[in-house]
Amino acid sequence: MQTKTTFRNRALFGGLALLLSALLTTQSSAQTAVATAASTAAATSAMGTMAATAATMSATSDAMIAATTSATNAATGAATSAGTAAAAPILQTIQSARAAADGASVLVQGTVTVATGLFDDTARSLYIQDATGGVNVYFNKGGLPAFVEGDTLQVSGKMLTFANHREIAPAALDAVKKLNTDAPKPLTPVLIHSADGMTYAGQLVRIQGMILSVAADYFVLTDSADVNQGNVNVYIYDTTGIGFNTIAAQQNVCVTGIVDPYNAAVEILPRHPDDIQTGNCPK
Repeated sequence: MQTKTTFRNRALFGGLALLLSALLTTQSSAQTAVATAASTAAATSAMGTMAATAATMSATSDAMIAATTSATNAATGAATSAGTAAAAPILQTIQSARAAADGASVLVQGTVTVATGLFDDTARSLYIQDATGGVNVYFNKGGLPAFVEGDTLQVSGKMLTFANHREIAPAALDAVKKLNTDAPKPLTPVLIHSADGMTYAGQLVRIQGMILSVAADYFVLTDSADVNQGNVNVYIYDTTGIGFNTIAAQQNVCVTGIVDPYNAAVEILPRHPDDIQTGNCPK
């Protein structure tokens, strides 16, 4: 704005010089020295008045510019604050969070189905579930509080996908908050068919079926008459304390655990030794 103000002053004084020259040229040569002096004084007075007017206009312009700038900055700040508030995630169902794109900010609430650190030894992971779905909460730095099955948590973070497995990644420890103050209330697993496993991704389920084969850290289970259809892998973490010494092919078992896809496979993740029982599932 200083460049514009200087330009205005320079134009004004150029016009005053031309006016003075015209006044002096049109005067008669017979005018007295006194008249000449009076005319010169009048011109000088006019110049001073116009210069003062220019200064006033410049000051007024600067004041208007400053006021406009201040108002603009205030409006920008308000808009920024409003935009920040609007960008904050709102509470949503776990099902809708799972449908969000990678990197999307989500805020969910659910009941713990897998306690902190049960599937790892650095307290990085747990699972929660609401009436619409379930999801893994994974804090890469580790050190999550010792939440137990049945606790109610509120979790905010970014949705991520790893090997077809969906998870919420909190930005900090305080993004995972315990809401219940009373005793934990563990959820009851729902009985499903092995072929429907993907429909229940992230949730606590039960499947009754036959063991088709046993590998080093998992076994293949089906409840289908067609052994090539609807199979699931029951993957066992070392940290659960579940052993393989009583697990054998052709056994009829009831398995409780979290449905969690891994690449193209559907996996069930048991949590405790009593999550695998021989015979039929309880009614």
